Amino acid sequence: MEGVQGAIGAVALSHYGHFFLLAVLRHGSPRHKRAVVSQLAGRVPELVAHAEGSAVLQLAYASAATPSQRTSLYRELWGKDFALLGTGAEHDSLGALFAADPSVKPRVLRQMEATLSKAARKGLAVTSIVQRGFADLLEHSDAGQRAVLAGTLHGAAVHIMHEKEGARIACACLRFGAPKERKAVLKALKGYVLPAATHANGSLLLCAAFETVDDTVLLKKTVLAELLAALPPTAGVRRFERAGSHTAPVSLRLAVSDINPQLAALLGGGSRTVSIGDAEAAEQLAEALAEWLWPAGVARPAGATMLPPAVGAAEGSSEP
Repeated sequence: MEGVQGAIGAVALSHYGHFFLLAVLRHGSPRHKRAVVSQLAGRVPELVAHAEGSAVLQLAYASAATPSQRTSLYRELWGKDFALLGTGAEHDSLGALFAADPSVKPRVLRQMEATLSKAARKGLAVTSIVQRGFADLLEHSDAGQRAVLAGTLHGAAVHIMHEKEGARIACACLRFGAPKERKAVLKALKGYVLPAATHANGSLLLCAAFETVDDTVLLKKTVLAELLAALPPTAGVRRFERAGSHTAPVSLRLAVSDINPQLAALLGGGSRTVSIGDAEAAEQLAEALAEWLWPAGVARPAGATMLPPAVGAAEGSSEP
């Protein structure tokens, strides 16, 4: 380390030299790690848009820097004046900064967009500090800027959805992106739907898809097809006759495509009463849902109960 003291920032940009710094950050002593982090200060805007430099910055930011050092490195994305002069502890986030001095908001957002968009165009939006910056940028930008950012970031959405800030970005791409960008995100999910559905952060992207995408055919082909294929055999088809109805038997498929506010009411989580007009069918439906959600051998969550739908229409009720 003595041989590179004072030149760590330049070594981080070296194709071969950056491997040495990565080894120090992974296996070096605490003193050596602190030295690397301290000498990266002041060069964050340059490092985030550099292939080798961003790898060093990612490891230093995520695993070696203290919380105060991470905040200090992140503030460099706000502009050179924040990097050189710093801010008070009350300005550790963009929200706090804008609340204290609203006049700096346009300038800071322009600076962040220029720096982070450069990183995204080079495929470097996967680092923690860049994700944090984009997530904050999307939160505080206006509608027009959000649409532009969604167009820039939608290609990386699937690759970062497992991270806390990455999930915020991926959801924003669906909420603020154009239809073709939403379609690109959903198609990129192919093969990753089930892992996303079972991941705390990744599942948020699927929730955003069901909330914002109005192309039901696309949703069925890209999301529901994989989820249905993964369902256990107990997710079958139940048929029952509605009392007093002269229509054909109603076929209820107990699958993800049927999980909607009406079925949520069956689980006791809805405020509306669903009427199917047949007490026996109601009991069978509730039990079938219970068997599907909690197959034999799977313990039901504490407090989870199945409430059969009420028989007879109630005020505010809706037909299934």
